[in-house]
Amino acid sequence: METAASAVFEQLNQRVDISGLVRITMTRSLADAFVSEHLGGLLAKHPGLSVEIITESRNLSLAHREADLALRQGRPEKGELTIRRIATLTYGFYAHTSYCARVEAGETPVFIGFDDDNASLPEAEWAARHLSNDRFVMRSNSHLSQAAFASGGYGVALLSDLLARRWPNLVSLKMPLDVPSRELWLVMKPNIVRSPRVRLVADFLSGLFVGK
Repeated sequence: METAASAVFEQLNQRVDISGLVRITMTRSLADAFVSEHLGGLLAKHPGLSVEIITESRNLSLAHREADLALRQGRPEKGELTIRRIATLTYGFYAHTSYCARVEAGETPVFIGFDDDNASLPEAEWAARHLSNDRFVMRSNSHLSQAAFASGGYGVALLSDLLARRWPNLVSLKMPLDVPSRELWLVMKPNIVRSPRVRLVADFLSGLFVGK
């Protein structure tokens, strides 16, 4: 059924000039480090289409039309929603190449993590349990700030592999810990999926993460 629906949509896409605004909410790290740079090709093919990306720490309400689509790291547990798992985001410890060499030579690493206001994030909770006796030299509410600090050679950051690839001088540091992955879900209201422009952007976002 999904294949048939996609085929019908492709035919519709070829016949109709899709236009209008689609609002997407996601984390800042996903927006800044991956999604935004790929949207240009989609908008070039559909000049009447426009996209608004909203990055907030809270989950915006799809029911109240704060957004049309959401990329969420974790399966939604409530609400009448259409959901699609589009990727599994893997994580690891990353540091500058020179800092990794120092740790491998025997130096005790220091870590980079989240501030107290974001202590409930799954990554922060995992770090609190497994790195509780280790020193955190820097804390931030931003994955991008953590990655940038690590890329300067000042410590080790727990980052998604997708984000870490944005910094060429960050390399994976082997640690005696198994870092859990997180599922990425595309979420929308059932009624809005019938909108051609929303379906177009939803399928585009799903395709971005194939093989990631």
